Amino acid sequence: MIFQGVNFVLYAYDTSILVVDKEEEMLQHKIAFVMQQLEICFHKTDLIVNIENTLAILLHSHHNRHPCKLHIKFNRNEIA
Repeated sequence: MIFQGVNFVLYAYDTSILVVDKEEEMLQHKIAFVMQQLEICFHKTDLIVNIENTLAILLHSHHNRHPCKLHIKFNRNEIA
């Protein structure tokens, strides 16, 4: 399953994932799905993710006074 609004940028040893949606519930769903797929892919290819150096950044419109609080997990670890 591929989502519209999900882009991957791979460079050397870094992976950046951009997930976009206007609806908070759909955004959370997309993120959970992408992280689950990454877990599978990284496990199959023996890639290791350093959770301590992994960050999530939420960008939102300045008009949004109450940005959403997303829960992002990778291998059962919460991403800061």
